Amino acid sequence: MGSTPDVLLLYLQVSWRFRRLYDRMFTELLRQYDLSPCERDILLFLYNHPEHDTASAIVRYRSISKSLVSRSVERLGAIGYLKTAPDPADRRQIRLAITEKALPIVQALHAAQDRCRQVFRECFSDTEYQELYRLLDQADHNINRYLKGEPNA
Repeated sequence: MGSTPDVLLLYLQVSWRFRRLYDRMFTELLRQYDLSPCERDILLFLYNHPEHDTASAIVRYRSISKSLVSRSVERLGAIGYLKTAPDPADRRQIRLAITEKALPIVQALHAAQDRCRQVFRECFSDTEYQELYRLLDQADHNINRYLKGEPNA
C-alpha cells in the first residue's frame, strides 16, 4: 500500500472503539433499570424517531433481527415501558409508543446517548463534523449500492 493510510483499518478501529464507548456510557443505566442493550436501542429509537413507531421500522433502520425485536418489544410491554395499538389505517401494523412510566428512564438513556455524541464530536469544528457526516454518508451510499448489486459509478 505504500504511504497511503489504511482508511478501512482506521474505520474499523474507530467503529469498534465507538461501540465500546457507547456500551460503556449505558452500563450503569442498563443495570439500574434491568434493560438489555436491545431494549435500550428500541426505547431510544422510538424516542428519537417517533415517526418510525413499528417493530418493522426498528428492524429496518436498526438492523436488529425480527425475533430479537419481537422478544424485546414483548418484554418492554410486559414491564409497562411500551404500549401497542393497531394502526387504524392498516390493522396488520402495530404502533409502538413509550409509556409515561418509561419516560424518565428513556430521558436518562437519551442523556447518556448525548454524552456519547459529545465525546465523539468534541475535537471537530462544525465544518469538520459536517464534512465527516458527508463522507460517511457517501461511504454508506457506496456500500448500499454494492450490497444491492448495483455497479459502482
